[in-house]
Amino acid sequence: MKKYVYENWWATALKGLAALLFGIFAVVRTSLAFETLVYYFGFLAIISGILVFSGAIRYKKTLPHRGLWIFEGLLDIIIGVIVIYYPAPSAEVLLILMGAWAFATGAMQLLAAFRLHDGWLWGLGGVASIAFALILFKHPIAGAIAITFVIGIYMIILGVFLLSSAFRLRQHRDPF
Repeated sequence: MKKYVYENWWATALKGLAALLFGIFAVVRTSLAFETLVYYFGFLAIISGILVFSGAIRYKKTLPHRGLWIFEGLLDIIIGVIVIYYPAPSAEVLLILMGAWAFATGAMQLLAAFRLHDGWLWGLGGVASIAFALILFKHPIAGAIAITFVIGIYMIILGVFLLSSAFRLRQHRDPF
């Protein structure tokens, strides 16, 4: 695996650059249609899947857990294709799942807050989660914009870390 990672530093750099560009776009243009970001996510998933899958095929004899890498690559490609061909339903499903998850998490945090001694922070977290869920359900566009901004920040951070890692890998390649 070490050889695979060092020799394919450029793949990590490409993933980092794609994540960084997506993050900047999401933060700077949050008012753009959420669907545009859904398309970009679809293409990002396809690119990631191709890179992971091709690496797993190329290093079939030396890559441990090769089946998991192949599975990840194929799953990324399939998800990317589905998102590109069905952007509106993909965005709606994502928002519904996020809202349901936030509501369920919030409810569990509120229950825990009542059972814990000094559990007021759990309670605040539960209220915040339920409020976020209700915003997503009642005002999905506002929720989509907020999510887009948060995803953008995350992708910028991820992109910087991936690019930094890629260039460190390039500088410190093992001689094998």
